[in-house]
Amino acid sequence: MSKHKDTHHQSSPTPPIAVTVNAELKQPQTEIDAKRTSERQQVIRDKIRLGIETITLLAIIIGAGAAIGQLKTIQQQLGTSEDTLQISQRAYVTVGRKDGVIGDFVIPKDPTQNAEVVIYFQNSGHLPAKFAWGTLASLLAVGSEKKSTGITYTHPFNGGFGRTKNKKDGSIGEQGESTIIAGDSVLISTLGTISQKDLAELPAKAIGTLVLGMFQYCDELGNYSTRNFALRFRSNAPSSSLSFDLADDIAFPMPPLPNPSTTTEYLLPCETSSERQNNQNRTSKN
Repeated sequence: MSKHKDTHHQSSPTPPIAVTVNAELKQPQTEIDAKRTSERQQVIRDKIRLGIETITLLAIIIGAGAAIGQLKTIQQQLGTSEDTLQISQRAYVTVGRKDGVIGDFVIPKDPTQNAEVVIYFQNSGHLPAKFAWGTLASLLAVGSEKKSTGITYTHPFNGGFGRTKNKKDGSIGEQGESTIIAGDSVLISTLGTISQKDLAELPAKAIGTLVLGMFQYCDELGNYSTRNFALRFRSNAPSSSLSFDLADDIAFPMPPLPNPSTTTEYLLPCETSSERQNNQNRTSKN
């Protein structure tokens, strides 16, 4: 008997089989509908929010425009109020008193003493007026028997007042003579003198006497005015206080300021409001 050798055959392991399973998980219809509803509601909410934001922005723009308009109106009203305040408070000087008396003769009891010829200036404004005045000339009408009225004019116009600024140190200087007329008051000033003898002959022998003059004034608001005037002597006046009337009273333009020099700057005759404010600001900073 032959012997057979047993042989064992060992086979290799079988690889696993890969199986792909395509499964579709279907979401319940109720959840799908709920999600769609939520999305639609979100879109609606977004549109509403956008509308509200747009309306709010428009309201802000309109409100800002209205506020700017109100601000401009307020500024205009304030400007008008300031102008009205300046007009109502400013100094306002005229020749003569409120009762119509322009000038007068002040006659002393001693016949050897000269009489004074006085003129009145009324400040009907509320603020004090810085004031200067003087005579320019005197005239006699044709037919006068005298070559002179006999009046010695003691207050000639000297060019008025002005201001200068020192360029080196900034100091302000005053030029010319001036006086102050308080608000709602009258200034009595001497125009000249005349002997009582010449005064007695004045109505008959110096008819149509005309005195020309000029005055200027300003106030603390910076308002400035210059005027020419003419006083006329009336020989047939019922009383000495009515011997003068105002024959002319016209505004006179302010002459141009002199050209500045190397050391001096010429300023307007009256301090302006802006100039005063600038000076106050400069002082407060120092």
